[in-house]
Amino acid sequence: MLAPVARADPAAMINALRIGGCGAPPPGARLQRNEQLDAVAREAAGHELGDAISLADYPAAKAVVLHTKGSVDDASVRRVLAARDCDALSDSEYEEIGVYRRRDEIWIVLASRKRPPPPSAL
Repeated sequence: MLAPVARADPAAMINALRIGGCGAPPPGARLQRNEQLDAVAREAAGHELGDAISLADYPAAKAVVLHTKGSVDDASVRRVLAARDCDALSDSEYEEIGVYRRRDEIWIVLASRKRPPPPSAL
């Protein structure tokens, strides 16, 4: 009998890559998992990123969607993301992460929120 394949935890893997697994200097803070971004990632499975952000009502200042297909175990997903998406993974402007998995596909959204304008001095 074959041993079960360890399914990747994309959020933990992204944070590990951000801490230096891409060969780039560490960008800073770990990404925080966000349920609203999970919804964006789910919508990104069938829509363009801008539409997915609107449908999930996420206040994005900056966002990117990463997509993998066919790789579900930790080692494979890590290799694909490190080889192809290191620039996005190392971008210190991203603060939050959302993930959606469907069969052998994973959608990962990295984003930073729009900040409200500072109160004006009177």
